[in-house]
Amino acid sequence: MGTWSSISDRWEAKLRLGGDYVNSEVVEISGKDTICEMLSERLPNITFGSLTVLADLETVRSEWTLIPVHSVDSHNNGRFSVVLDDVVASEEQASGERRTGRFQHRIGEVEIVRSLATAADSATAQELGYMRARVEGFLQSNATLCMDAEPVGKLSTGLFSLGHHNLTSYETFTSRELEDFTICLIQGVSDTTTTLSNVDTHHREMDLRTEHRPKIVGLYGLPGSGKSTLLRLLADMPEHHEWLFFEGSKKIAEHCPGGLSSFENLSVAGKATCREKAIQSIERESIEKGRSAVVAGHFMFWNHESECDREEVWTSIDARTFTHIIYLDTPVADIERQRSEDTQRSDRGTMPAARLEAWKAAEKQRLHTVCYEHEILLSLVETTRSSFPATVSKLLRNFEEHNEAYNHTSLMKTLDELIVTHYDKAETLLLVDADKTLAPLDSGHLFWNRSRDDEDPLEHLFCSLGYSYHSFRQAMLLYKGLEETTFNRRCAEVAEKIEIHSEFLQLLHLGARDQTLGIMVVTCGLKDVWSAVLQRDGLCGTIPVIGSGRLDDQVVVTPTEKRELVARLQKKGFHVWAFGDSPLDLPMLQQADEAIVVVAEDLIRSSSMDRVLRDAIIQHGLRARQILLPREQGITPRLSVDELPVVDFDGLVAKEIHQTIRGHLELVQATDTTMSRLLATDMRDARISGHALRKVHIQAGWLLAIEYVSQIIGLETVILPHVSGGETTGYRLKHEKRTSIVACMRGGEAMALGVSKAFPLARFFHISEDTELESHHLHGQSCVIVVDSVINEGTTIVGFVKRIRALNRSIRIVVVAGVAQAASVANDGPIAQCLDRRGNLTIAVLRVSQNKYTGSGSTDTGNRLFNTVYQEKEGRLMLLRSIS
Repeated sequence: MGTWSSISDRWEAKLRLGGDYVNSEVVEISGKDTICEMLSERLPNITFGSLTVLADLETVRSEWTLIPVHSVDSHNNGRFSVVLDDVVASEEQASGERRTGRFQHRIGEVEIVRSLATAADSATAQELGYMRARVEGFLQSNATLCMDAEPVGKLSTGLFSLGHHNLTSYETFTSRELEDFTICLIQGVSDTTTTLSNVDTHHREMDLRTEHRPKIVGLYGLPGSGKSTLLRLLADMPEHHEWLFFEGSKKIAEHCPGGLSSFENLSVAGKATCREKAIQSIERESIEKGRSAVVAGHFMFWNHESECDREEVWTSIDARTFTHIIYLDTPVADIERQRSEDTQRSDRGTMPAARLEAWKAAEKQRLHTVCYEHEILLSLVETTRSSFPATVSKLLRNFEEHNEAYNHTSLMKTLDELIVTHYDKAETLLLVDADKTLAPLDSGHLFWNRSRDDEDPLEHLFCSLGYSYHSFRQAMLLYKGLEETTFNRRCAEVAEKIEIHSEFLQLLHLGARDQTLGIMVVTCGLKDVWSAVLQRDGLCGTIPVIGSGRLDDQVVVTPTEKRELVARLQKKGFHVWAFGDSPLDLPMLQQADEAIVVVAEDLIRSSSMDRVLRDAIIQHGLRARQILLPREQGITPRLSVDELPVVDFDGLVAKEIHQTIRGHLELVQATDTTMSRLLATDMRDARISGHALRKVHIQAGWLLAIEYVSQIIGLETVILPHVSGGETTGYRLKHEKRTSIVACMRGGEAMALGVSKAFPLARFFHISEDTELESHHLHGQSCVIVVDSVINEGTTIVGFVKRIRALNRSIRIVVVAGVAQAASVANDGPIAQCLDRRGNLTIAVLRVSQNKYTGSGSTDTGNRLFNTVYQEKEGRLMLLRSIS
């Protein structure tokens, strides 16, 4: 741990490459000269000298560095930095001196720092995705580091505290970098004081390309495609009265002395400068007025006489300004007719249809490239001119309201509605991925690859952008670009080609019949396709589908949102199973209570899944199993069966899932082991009591925890210092910090102390009666271990199970005891009978006794443990005297 202090006259800046307010990928630069260059390039209207001081913050930083030494790939040199900032603001006095202000704030973060090329290539995107997954995995494995409250950055909180509620300084930022890049300039003015220059773009109002930041939408298409007419029609629509509409050529004329006629005589560089000034002025006006804008413009020009003479007029400022591009994919016949009939535009000349087709194809290809590079959402509108206004109007409304927060809220609302309509009687829920899980085929690939010559645009998209919210929104727009009849026809054709695995089909029909078992299909792919598949197989209305699709579907399902769906179900008390096949399903699998990896033939399975699976198992403690489908084809398992055990599908459904619904008692005993015999000797010796007997019980609890409970719950890896220097990998109970140990007083205390000794990070509670157990004992916990010395008739354990399930329907319950009467832990005994619709229960016991005997007086375990046998003897003497 070290204390960080800023260095005098040191400036730093962070440029956000991706992510959001809570999880960001940034490039760090330092040095005044370097930052000046960045400002001139990114924010040409801002000079370094124009930045003003908004606040002084004093920050004391504590920092820990975690270096993993056990990894399975080339990333083992990555390290985590965990930092904690304690901040106070300084207030300026009339004398010019500064004193500590009222504002105080603490915020922590986890970082991975690597040296990467900043080019927007697939390798960099993949590396950023890997780094993001590492951080998310670290936070999942160390959930107790984080508070439940929404994180708020120190800069945002500080500015709010100091009165900067509505920062007009935002208006000085006229570039898209206000959204694309988090810009925070820091100057050290003393050993402990930090000066903030300009504004904190981490302010919650500016998060995630939020709805508060105006959208700048480019309207493109060939000359004659209908851009100008469409622009006028959109401007007249009441629903768009808050939008600004610009003809790009008119704005260029305003910034070129002499207008368009002079503009045509400028050099290529001169024209580019005018175009950049025009789009910057549009962005400035949009931000100043707080209104989104549509700009009709041109992407490239072709000489009507020469196919080789073409000029791309897209600029780097365009790339940083536009948030969306709408391309009017007007049929060439309509363009030819419009060009011939437009007598006011004689400058266009005539051009053969084949040339127009080539021009349009070149524009679309280049737009895909530049939009993917700069994360601009691109929508190709492929319809008739008469349908353009309605189609584009719908796009604009969606662009205005939709962002990642809106998407998440919509998904959670959909899930909550399904819980009410479909799962009100269920306690176990199965979330099943669709593509290559329910069936061996990929619906997206089938949708686009209708022949061998077809290219899959999704493959190009996800290779460029990764599997982010933005990329799935772009996929939605690809589907929206098709006419509705074409889209529906293709969905129907794809659905006809998909055959659900027979094993899964039987499981789905079981879920349709049994209201206590909930099943939901959750897919990043096409919801319409999988709804049609289920309808064909007689499951319409009984098995819901949450998935992505066209713009009309409103939501996109990302790997992160899959995990959030599981987490929300768990918070509502459901025991969640997850079935998936690829890295897109891994967040869902890691979050679920039970994770099943579906493994298909080598030719169609995900090639990257083995690596990420092994990393999740080793680094993040994932406990999953695999099923091989189809069974008759001799599928090769993933990894080793020790890392990822193979389970039979029929056994999984008939035993485990059914037992989860009805409740199943698993008994783990050490009755015939040497450990049990040795410990039981001292525990049954009437000569041993008090402290000596408590030591035996502590030892028994520790041994049962180490030998049995650790196997029942599983382990997770930890990094620890090695005796010879450096670091090594160790193990502890899985989710140990999220485990509660309940000592059933008073007889169970000593054994519970032994369990606590084995799992020192677990919470420890003394509970005399089950009614004393409250929700705060279990809040945020994944497992509860109930410890008692003796299970006689099982009444105490039954009471605790019922109470725990009333407070938390999904938490795992393990019971540890020294001895249990055989009848109480039998499959038809009182404990097993109480489990109906209360989930599974595992009992780890030192020995099972066939004697039906309940101790009292000198044979009562509690009295022997605490030397209180005399109390019962004195009570008997008093009773005899009163009778006599």
